[in-house]
Amino acid sequence: MSENKLFIRSLLISILLSLPASYVAFSVYASYEQLSPLVFYGVNVLVLFLGIYVGSLIVLTMANRPAAPETKGETAPRETGTVKWFNSVKGFGFITRDNGEEIFVHFRSIRGKGRKALNDGQRVEFSVVQGEKGPQAEDVTVI
Repeated sequence: MSENKLFIRSLLISILLSLPASYVAFSVYASYEQLSPLVFYGVNVLVLFLGIYVGSLIVLTMANRPAAPETKGETAPRETGTVKWFNSVKGFGFITRDNGEEIFVHFRSIRGKGRKALNDGQRVEFSVVQGEKGPQAEDVTVI
């Protein structure tokens, strides 16, 4: 997930968590009329800040958690090959298998964090799965 999307998602969730807390603080203030407006607004700002902070921590913790590995019962045998070409802008390319056949690879099938791309000529290990348009490389790792 891009950092901008993560920030916006974190901010929205944090605000949604903070609004009920602010409402509770307002309800408490309404029951204690002896509190000055300055104290009320100070507590309200503190509650909002803490809600946004806690919400951000929750979202960031969930975003940094590694994805659970997909288990499909049997694991396909691993193959090796060489990256023929990979277009990082379009997010796909082809791998030449060791038996000479070419196989499609999509950026979502590449293991790792951050920007997922392959370099031409790179040696890779992968599983072969049947995609919509034929066989494709899955669970690709650089050797």
